[in-house]
Amino acid sequence: METDGAPSGAKRLDRPQASETASVVHTFLIADVRGYTSFTHARGDEAAGELAAKFAALAREAVTATGGEVIELRGDEALCVFPSARQALRAAVELQIRFRERVEGQPVFPLGIGIGLAAGEAVSVEGGYRGAALNLAARLCSLATAGQILASETVTSLAGTLEGVRFVERRRVRVKGLEKPVRALEVVSEVELPPVPDAPQPSARRRRPLMLAAGAMILVGGITAAVVELTRGGGGAPAGVASVAPDSLAVVDPNTNGLTGEVRIPGGPSLVAGPKGRLGRERRQASRDARGSPDFGGGCARRGR
Repeated sequence: METDGAPSGAKRLDRPQASETASVVHTFLIADVRGYTSFTHARGDEAAGELAAKFAALAREAVTATGGEVIELRGDEALCVFPSARQALRAAVELQIRFRERVEGQPVFPLGIGIGLAAGEAVSVEGGYRGAALNLAARLCSLATAGQILASETVTSLAGTLEGVRFVERRRVRVKGLEKPVRALEVVSEVELPPVPDAPQPSARRRRPLMLAAGAMILVGGITAAVVELTRGGGGAPAGVASVAPDSLAVVDPNTNGLTGEVRIPGGPSLVAGPKGRLGRERRQASRDARGSPDFGGGCARRGR
């Protein structure tokens, strides 16, 4: 239906929607601590909590100093918003400077951070914003390595030439949630920055259990290497090794090649070679039974059908 010669749809297009009037172009910056999970495993929850608090304090200082706002903190991640792309880019460089500063040769923050920036329209919602630009900033942040800043093409186009900063073109990348590949540019400070901190090593208190676990793995590997597979029928036993009953797990003295213990495996090899859980139960039971025999400690030989 037409009124006054104009399609009714055209009039609807002329009227701004409520969501459109609330939508404003913003530049979003997401910073993430690289290696936070490994740090937590190596140093413990208390040290990780202190690190998260320090990350939040440094992020707020750098962002507010450059005209932005930290709208959300998630432990090792900060979501920030800026009214202009130029402010966001300056903040990204300032973040890298502050997190890589050194005092008496030691970094003020032990881990590097990766940063992603994207710009676009976003709708203000309770406690934050909603829009495609936030998703893109998050994807670029996930691609950035420790000490790296990646920005969308929109951000660099809006900013234009920025003193002290240059943009390095990178190949287009596919990111989750977007149909077409995205062109990301690396933001590089023309002022040389301190090196990215090395990932911390486990503390001595936690290194001991790790060494014990490694030793246990080596021991298990040695025991596994001592298992000899035999076949039923014409296979027989290797030269010098005592005969083993069919479908049995036996313990062999490595000095005399004599049997020091022998356990019947119910069901035969078909059961031992069955599902993983069942296999594990049979091995554990056979091992416990064999340990009940005297002079346990030699190699093991299992005979099958």
